[in-house]
Amino acid sequence: MPRPSQRVEQDELRARMRAVGMSHDEIAIEFGRRYRLRPRAAHRVAHGWTQQQAANHINTHAVHVGLDPHGAAPMTAPKLSELENWPLPNNRRRPTPRSSPCSPRSTTPASTT
Repeated sequence: MPRPSQRVEQDELRARMRAVGMSHDEIAIEFGRRYRLRPRAAHRVAHGWTQQQAANHINTHAVHVGLDPHGAAPMTAPKLSELENWPLPNNRRRPTPRSSPCSPRSTTPASTT
């Protein structure tokens, strides 16, 4: 019998972990360990989001908290990929607070000091 895809495996594991009451943070830690994901990617996968879905959540949240009142949607899936993979050698552009104004769980903008 063929092994299920990694995404299917992650979906099943996430469902089992949530069913026993584990938080998304706890799931992210396990996914990071088990699938060798970097922390930002592990948290995204712990929620079951694609990069585009996560970018949409970030943009919606930015509008909701007033960081992007005009809905200019500055976060895209490719930009999120860069942020998730930084500081790998093939990703030399350093993220700035401007390129990542908030996360889906943030309620206030990051300090600029």
